Amino acid sequence: MGNWVFFLLLTFISIVIHGFFSMFEMAAVSFNRVRLQYFVSQNMHRAVWLQHLLDKPSRLFGTTLIGVNTFLQVGSEASRRFYESINLPPELAPVTQVLIVLIFAELAPMFAARRYSEHVALLGIPVIIFVSKILTPVIIIVNGISFFFNWLFGKKSAGAFYLSKEEIQRAFEESETKSKQDVNVIMGNIFSLRNKYAKNIMIPLHLTPVFSSEATFKEIRNSLSVKYFSYILVYHRNEENLVGVIQTRDLLKAQESQKVADFSKPPWFITENNSVVEILKQFQRNNQNVAVVLDSTGKTLGLITLDLIIEMLFGEVEVIDEQSIKTKRLVERTLSGAMTIEEFNKQFQAHLNYPEIETLSDLINEILKHHPSKGESILIDEYEFTVIEPSLLGAKTIIVKSI
Repeated sequence: MGNWVFFLLLTFISIVIHGFFSMFEMAAVSFNRVRLQYFVSQNMHRAVWLQHLLDKPSRLFGTTLIGVNTFLQVGSEASRRFYESINLPPELAPVTQVLIVLIFAELAPMFAARRYSEHVALLGIPVIIFVSKILTPVIIIVNGISFFFNWLFGKKSAGAFYLSKEEIQRAFEESETKSKQDVNVIMGNIFSLRNKYAKNIMIPLHLTPVFSSEATFKEIRNSLSVKYFSYILVYHRNEENLVGVIQTRDLLKAQESQKVADFSKPPWFITENNSVVEILKQFQRNNQNVAVVLDSTGKTLGLITLDLIIEMLFGEVEVIDEQSIKTKRLVERTLSGAMTIEEFNKQFQAHLNYPEIETLSDLINEILKHHPSKGESILIDEYEFTVIEPSLLGAKTIIVKSI
């Protein structure tokens, strides 16, 4: 009777160790391979050890299987002895032991390992490495026997491990928090770039403002007061003969009587079947941020911009249609320089991000780097701020216009 405590403790210890080996095995195979490669590149010792075991699966699984089976047998025998010590039939031991082992040494550890694979694997790797070194002779013998039978039946050894594009994408999709889910969306968009073409994301021509080269700035301003566009196209004589592209902000200093041709730049043409990846490379090489899309006959189909591609990557633009083109409210107001940036953002739905600056007057002083004079203006995001009345400390009255 005096030994029942010993056998009970031995049973529980065996279950805990059994659970540890089961949990580590599941954590090792569930570890995010991309993150593991990153940790290895940072020379993290535990990650290097884990990678070493994953590169030699016979050593990893040999160690865990020997550990699981050894303590399964020890736990089973200790359970039988415990039943004998309390004068119960030892044949009853498997009834409780199977249930306890199944829940606490297999299912629960494996669920935990799947959920927290990184923590479990990195915490447990020193113990597994130590045990694997002790079991090296046994593992070599078992591995030799396995190799012999593979050779005997003509089974080839597994090749080297490679990460495919799909496996890398799935690795990024394993995280669970909302912030990581946002990253997963971005990664998914990046991997899908190769399958997207100019015709999939362009702004159709009928949704793009087109003006004659003889049009004046006044005509453009009237049109943009209804709907704002970042770029406009310029044609000569007929709309099929495009001769220029204008970025709207370039018209900021234009006079009403000036013609749009004075501000246009030669268009850069691409075909509808150009891949988005190739367009990005060309944007970089040519230092461009807008291109006109043509079909196989040279007919203009639409417009594609660097901003569109960036928005597509960050999940903000899926399909370009009439509803996805932003309508911009025209702003032209006289404001006090004492208005805070926070009040300005709320009133105009703006996004001026200057946490260390309080008022619009302070913002103008900071950007100009000197005391403002009447008529001086600055351009911030999509707004132009012009000083109407300066004061001793800065700008007393300001006119703000949307660009």
